[in-house]
Amino acid sequence: DVYSLSLHDALPIEDLYSYKFPVAQVCPIFGKSEENLFPFGEAFYLEVNRGCPYSCRFCITGAQTKPFRNRSMASLANILTQGREMTPFKRVVLIGSAVQDHPDFLKLCQFLLDNKFDFSIPSIRVETLTKEMVELFAQSGMKTITIAPETGSERLRKKIGKSITNKAILNGVRLCLEGGLPNLKAYFLYGLPEENEDDVLAIPDLARQIADFGYGKQAVRVSLNPFVPKAQTPFEACIDNYLAVNMPILKNKLEMISNPLKGNRQIKLETLSIEEAFIETCFSLGDRALSDLIVDLYNIAGSAPSWHRFIKKNTPWQQKITTHFTNLKQSKFGERPWNQVVETNSIDFLAREYTRAIENK
Repeated sequence: DVYSLSLHDALPIEDLYSYKFPVAQVCPIFGKSEENLFPFGEAFYLEVNRGCPYSCRFCITGAQTKPFRNRSMASLANILTQGREMTPFKRVVLIGSAVQDHPDFLKLCQFLLDNKFDFSIPSIRVETLTKEMVELFAQSGMKTITIAPETGSERLRKKIGKSITNKAILNGVRLCLEGGLPNLKAYFLYGLPEENEDDVLAIPDLARQIADFGYGKQAVRVSLNPFVPKAQTPFEACIDNYLAVNMPILKNKLEMISNPLKGNRQIKLETLSIEEAFIETCFSLGDRALSDLIVDLYNIAGSAPSWHRFIKKNTPWQQKITTHFTNLKQSKFGERPWNQVVETNSIDFLAREYTRAIENK
């Protein structure tokens, strides 16, 4: 082997105040006739905080990047001042898993406005929104707010570690629309562990309730994605969806969600294909034996659907993947392939959170 791998603890940087931050960022400039391929355009990316104070059971950030750490307001102001001198940007993008949980979040937004910085936030915890926040967002030039209800079911939301009520979600949405943010994007997952038919049907129901506040044509973008398990999370071995026998069930769930939304002029539905989610799961949870799959898929080129067809027609690969997924389900936390490379922050924590999800805690 080229590298000698050993178990080690990840050591988080605790003092973000003194940690150097790139103020001379690469910021491509596009002409008027050129397509801007960057989601926020010519932007300066400002990391407000690191880690996450929450513990959503499907998310690696909440599971493996604790403790939650904030940059000081003075540090953020200094970075922005230097960044303006070094980088030709038009907008500041506030980066962090819980940007609005910064103790000086409102002061930061006001600082940006006072210094003529437009700003955007990739996603926000909808239950924390206030009227004052929304007013600042609107003043910044934001037109779209992005939230992540994950599911329409409060029961399932609690199981995945995101105990937000539908009432809180709808209240936050109402604040945004009334405060001058005309567009909304909402992320949903289906195929989550412990999901039942009522949970699936709750997704289009909540999406329609959101649209009914009075959004314009296709102003509500529903991003609907199959659940893809991630290593080093409580749900790391929940791969039932991607066993060949269960793939039709996942496709049926997609139809149960998408069919009720057809014809709704206010909602634009965006989906990740089930075939691509399958490939992502192979990459996310693969071991050394599956590494050759990357080479094979590279050699045939194409995209996720063609890769999936290749695997379906290739009996040896089908058998390898099925065996690997089955072994994952039968193994325990701490005994899976990724544990040979890096030790998680707390294997006991992952096992405990998985048990709590199954036991409705």
